[in-house]
Amino acid sequence: MISRKPKFAVDAAPLIWARIPEFAQYWNGASFTAPHIEPHLNILMQKCQKLIAGKDAALQAEIDMFVRQESNHYRMHMRFNARMYKFGYVPLAALERQFSAELADLMQRRSLEFNVAYCAGFENFTMYTAKYAYEVAMDLFDGADTRGADLFLWHLAEEFEHRTVCHKAFAAISGNYFVRIHGLLYAFFHFGGWTKKFVSAVMHHYRRDMTPVERKESIKRERQLTWRMNRYALPRLLAIFKPYYDPATYAPPPGLLAALDRFTAVAGR
Repeated sequence: MISRKPKFAVDAAPLIWARIPEFAQYWNGASFTAPHIEPHLNILMQKCQKLIAGKDAALQAEIDMFVRQESNHYRMHMRFNARMYKFGYVPLAALERQFSAELADLMQRRSLEFNVAYCAGFENFTMYTAKYAYEVAMDLFDGADTRGADLFLWHLAEEFEHRTVCHKAFAAISGNYFVRIHGLLYAFFHFGGWTKKFVSAVMHHYRRDMTPVERKESIKRERQLTWRMNRYALPRLLAIFKPYYDPATYAPPPGLLAALDRFTAVAGR
């Protein structure tokens, strides 16, 4: 792993950066989770780092790089989200405050063990999302404006790159299978639910001036995209429930390593 800071022109990116508008808007909505979930992950991983001080130098170094990557991600997303607000997506501000408050409450009310299991669950999902994008969905990025598309391709590629860190951190402080599955399921419904709220708010704003026919077609395209992703991801997610599940066993999808090389070439470290 390395920390990349690509010089993306997200401040000038068109909001509809993909040839299928609903594909772009799905990711635009998901972007609003990043400034909250990723600092949350960082805080928890740094707590783990303190607990394993002097015990696992390799994992400590991986956590350092994880934190640097996630910090780069959410700062870039904050810039992109500011552009969304500039174009009138103001209702998402209330959702951001609510999501941030729930994550803070989760950290305060639940044990570190459970919170790190939540983190591991979240990172498991993002690994499969990266696999989906790079294995079977690159056609959806064909003809895309790179000022928007590269933000998400870079983020997904690095999510795959650091796919093992939260899993290892949980194993280091607990390793309890039932806690891991509890955190996994909680993350699936909690984070998944919040992603849906952000995406729904973006889609609602996007469709506000459409005719009934245009709105119907837009909803149809969104459902087709959702079905396509779920058809790939959901059966594969069952592997996470195995007692000896290990994300390290998954090889990078075709094109992902080349993408990381490309992002390294256009970035400072």
